[in-house]
Amino acid sequence: MILNFAQALKELGPDAVYQLMRESRPTDNYYLTGFLPEVQKSSYVVDNATISVIPTMAGLSGMDAPYPEGGVMTASKFLEKTAKITNQVTLSEQALREIQEMGMRMGYGNTENKMNLVEEVLNFTEKLIIQPHWDTNEFLIGQLFTTGQIDWTFNKLKLTVDYGVPSGNKLTARTGNDAYGGSASKFWTDIRLIQSKLNYDVAAIFCHPTTFNEALDNSVNNIEVLEQTTTKYGGVYKIAKLVGSNERKSSDARDTVTITTYGAAGSLIDPTDPTSTINKPFLTAGKLVGVGRQNVDGYIPGEGSTDSVNRDRALGYTHVAPTTEGSGQMGRWARVFTPEGQPMQIKGQGVGNVLPVLQAPDKVVIATTDIS
Repeated sequence: MILNFAQALKELGPDAVYQLMRESRPTDNYYLTGFLPEVQKSSYVVDNATISVIPTMAGLSGMDAPYPEGGVMTASKFLEKTAKITNQVTLSEQALREIQEMGMRMGYGNTENKMNLVEEVLNFTEKLIIQPHWDTNEFLIGQLFTTGQIDWTFNKLKLTVDYGVPSGNKLTARTGNDAYGGSASKFWTDIRLIQSKLNYDVAAIFCHPTTFNEALDNSVNNIEVLEQTTTKYGGVYKIAKLVGSNERKSSDARDTVTITTYGAAGSLIDPTDPTSTINKPFLTAGKLVGVGRQNVDGYIPGEGSTDSVNRDRALGYTHVAPTTEGSGQMGRWARVFTPEGQPMQIKGQGVGNVLPVLQAPDKVVIATTDIS
């Protein structure tokens, strides 16, 4: 019977795990990455300089007079190094013993056992090497959307990026009675502010379930849930504001909105106890985020006369740079191997040089409330 990880890895081939890491893309369970989809780039540095010319109305001109100048040029610059994100996981001898026992109990033959181990290696790669990279990226995007920046310290290293979200788009924090659970809740005030800041072209409003429940459970907010849908990443609620003494639905269209709740979290090793983990929500409770449609209007040199089909679907992208471990090839890198002198173990390593890039900071509005 073949019950050896080294033989299973040989069956997969030398580059199988690396190719799996390079070609895998985050699933649609990652709600926030949908706004900043991953794009493989050839550079380690994010140099996202854009120049656009906004068309202005043609003007009057006298006969034989110079033509009046038209078009207003705008430029933006975002220059940052990508962050190196790495992980390493060891599957111990105990896990191999359990797989061996399972194979013997099920009476697998030579080929079946080999394929069983091959599948185990692939599952190990996907769940313990690849998925943590997606989790980290989602966490970083969550910081971006709830604070307008990334400020993350891990392994005594600090990553700080300011995305230039306008100060006016960071609404006044609601505390005390003004909090969404308070007697003078400003929940609907913030909904209106989000709408107006985005010129009533709102692509999505989202928050952690705790934030939504804080508002929903407060009778002062007069919220009626009109529709509720469950998705892979959370709940989608169409709500309306009730008005008047008989609590009827407001006839103002601005008082009917859709809010997505997103409570997914990743796991981190507890720094106070390395044998346990702590949950790290991708969205911070106490934040209500509105994002607009990019709706880029104008001409961007080099883009051509036809707008990209993805132009209005994303507010930016996640820059996935090459790795030195992958000999400079684009995309993340990974390997799975049996350590020298320890054939009873299997070890996996993953590396990615990534950074979320927000190209439309004015399309993000952040509201904040105390949570009781």
